Amino acid sequence: MLDMYASEGDVPSYEKITALVREHFPHSRWQKSHYAWYKSQIRTGRLSVPGKTIDELNDTSEEEVEREIDDSISVRVSMERDLQSYLTEHLEELEPGLTLVSDGVEYTTEAGRIDILVPFLKS
Repeated sequence: MLDMYASEGDVPSYEKITALVREHFPHSRWQKSHYAWYKSQIRTGRLSVPGKTIDELNDTSEEEVEREIDDSISVRVSMERDLQSYLTEHLEELEPGLTLVSDGVEYTTEAGRIDILVPFLKS
């Protein structure tokens, strides 16, 4: 998305981004609120666009940016789940030999939760 923004000079359309998400993450629960989250991250400077300054990116009112941020907060949970799902399905690509521990997604320990638990591999 950031490269597309840099080359096109504006946030790519929802349709373009949706097509890319579907291509690379076919099981994603991508929806318009995810798109709003990415736009809000770009417009607030949290995601940097190659070759652009925050002033060049921020062509919307402060109220609109704040509304986009508010709308996008609920998206983070679903994005994390999509990422966990993708990573657990592609562990072998991350590092040969990785396997998920039984019930290893959001694994609960005394110290808190572990997003994805795999056994330690000795080399």
